[in-house]
Amino acid sequence: MYFHCNDTTLGIYRHSFHFYDPEKGPLPVSGDWILELYYNFDDPDIGWGSVGSEFIHWKDIAEWLQGMEKVEQGKIDRFEKSFYQGNAQNYFLKLTLETVDDKLRLLLSISDGLTDEYINIDQLFSKKEWEKYSNEFRTWNEIFPYQLGDHVRTIKDKKNGVKAGKVGIVSEILADDYLNWSVAYDIRYQEQGWNGPYWTGIICDPDEIELVERVQGGPVRVH
Repeated sequence: MYFHCNDTTLGIYRHSFHFYDPEKGPLPVSGDWILELYYNFDDPDIGWGSVGSEFIHWKDIAEWLQGMEKVEQGKIDRFEKSFYQGNAQNYFLKLTLETVDDKLRLLLSISDGLTDEYINIDQLFSKKEWEKYSNEFRTWNEIFPYQLGDHVRTIKDKKNGVKAGKVGIVSEILADDYLNWSVAYDIRYQEQGWNGPYWTGIICDPDEIELVERVQGGPVRVH
């Protein structure tokens, strides 16, 4: 997702979907679903910067998409959503969408990652121009063929020595923005070490695994 406004450029990209603060236990998957973002910017006042490891909770994404859609459909004139991380007092991202005559105006404010400064975007779109951004925002809660927590089995031998038939759990989904418009899965499985069992992992393409058991209670796609 790329913006250029008043000599400020900003690119925001999906990195991966994974769990926030997994609890230690028998499985390496627990906690809230999150989307990890990374972004870069060039701002005349702040300068250039690149920020990673910032996340937003799935439930907050759902709230933003529902409000965004109501503005697009003319049911409300304005919707604003702030995104916080953990127990932070200040938001790291704020999105506002409002109607201006027959156009849509996006106000976006995102932390520079180092100080209390924010990079700000104020951009007006025709409804046709906005479709591209609306579609990109909707990928923030994309449901993939395999989802976090699913039990899957490898169906191809891996070059790193992992044989077909290894059963593991999807602990992270690497999103297409990060992998040149493809998707990969971080599969965690147990091995036996000298000090007992331990969790390790491999990265698999979609055609290298098959579903064994679907996780229950996962997120629902917001249309």
